[in-house]
Amino acid sequence: MPKIMIAIRKVWEDAPDANPLLRAVLICLAKLYEGLVRLRVVLYQKGIFRSRQLSCPVISVGNLTAGGTGKTPMTLYLARYLKKNGKKVALVSRGYKGGFEARGGGRQ
Repeated sequence: MPKIMIAIRKVWEDAPDANPLLRAVLICLAKLYEGLVRLRVVLYQKGIFRSRQLSCPVISVGNLTAGGTGKTPMTLYLARYLKKNGKKVALVSRGYKGGFEARGGGRQ
């Protein structure tokens, strides 16, 4: 495991030998991220950012910030389950370091 990952894990686990400078940097980054998320919420509440109503049900799996938590296998399982039960299924995913690729007659 790379040294930085070990150092971050020590901070995460609140180890007594965790680097205090790294801890401070990570706390600052977390607070910055929190502020941006709060700003985004306010912008939606004020109507500056707008959401759209879709004409079909949508299932969102996971979130934008966490990787490696099994979202892709879960999404594939749900898609197969729904299709097997007679539902039309479309997946919208960029994937890890992904780009756009139309499959199965999708629109570009």
